Amino acid sequence: MDDRECRLLDAELNKEGGYNMDKVREIASTGLPLSITWLQRAKIWKLLVGITTPNTNDATLEKMRSKYRTLAANKFNGSVEFSSSDAPLTPTTPSSPDMPLSPLHYRKSEEGTGVIEQRFDLSQLRQIRLDLVRTRPDRFSRFFGGRKAQFVLTRLLYVWGVTNPACGYVQGINDIAVPFFIVYALGELQKRTGDHLSTNFDHINEILVDDDYLTAECDTFLTLQIILNEVQDNYIAGRPGVNEYIRTLNKMLSRVHPALHGHLKEIGVAEEQFALRWVNCIFAREFSSLTLIRLWDGILSEEIRNLKSTLIYISVTLLMKFGDRILQYDFEKSMLLLQRLPTLEWTPEEIPTLLAEAYVWRCLFAESPQHLR
Repeated sequence: MDDRECRLLDAELNKEGGYNMDKVREIASTGLPLSITWLQRAKIWKLLVGITTPNTNDATLEKMRSKYRTLAANKFNGSVEFSSSDAPLTPTTPSSPDMPLSPLHYRKSEEGTGVIEQRFDLSQLRQIRLDLVRTRPDRFSRFFGGRKAQFVLTRLLYVWGVTNPACGYVQGINDIAVPFFIVYALGELQKRTGDHLSTNFDHINEILVDDDYLTAECDTFLTLQIILNEVQDNYIAGRPGVNEYIRTLNKMLSRVHPALHGHLKEIGVAEEQFALRWVNCIFAREFSSLTLIRLWDGILSEEIRNLKSTLIYISVTLLMKFGDRILQYDFEKSMLLLQRLPTLEWTPEEIPTLLAEAYVWRCLFAESPQHLR
């Protein structure tokens, strides 16, 4: 079935006269086929997110990337030195306009901008650096520990933070960026070399070139802009989005599994004690990296405007999966389970069932939108 779906998807994406987005969403809804290539997944994710459309050509996408490069050059016109993992940050700017920049730097654009602000927001920069030092997704630990990956991720997260002053960069946004950066970087690698890495990712740093990093940076930023626009109230002062998520999760659980809901209340486990991380990091810490990537297939298959409800349905599904065990546990054992779900040991093959069950909840509640208020 997996190979058949992959062939159908490939035929759909290469159909003369354009392709049917509903068909693409349908195939992605329970996770894209295991045999899909990184290049195919990168293309599909950009379509599902809305960076591209069936009618977008390469020139249009390159214009979008160019706008980000200009923005990054103006907001991050310098470098951040990483002499060791715990070294203090040292923002520096070129001493003269003629000082040559490395290929990973963007040249500052002064078109119509007058004097360009070059001061760094050190509080955001330090937090990003601290978070990225700890960002080591299992199979891709060496990749994310590499100097170039650290640099471009620092830049894109910093630029996102200073261009979204309502919340700025906060912990958790780095985790959301991880799967997109992986998919886009490996997609660029495959486009350039034809290689599809599927098992050994230890030497990615040695075969990626600067252009691969830079394109993955641009596309990850564009993706974050769209996704975080839907959930930005999770990160602003007072966290109204998170509060609403917790209230909705509590209400839905009381309806679909009243015994579990009552048990959690009885032993003193509140949803915010475990689900806060689920929504802040969009499940990044609950699954291994390859499994998380397949989960994102399903998340993106729903329209982005439905992202909040999608996260609710997945959260309810996770609680239902382990509900019988939790009913036998006291506070301590329940918290140990909920803060380190067995999903960390799941493989990508187990994601379709999770997504299918989450879809059932969506269908059951589709005609009752009041539960999301």
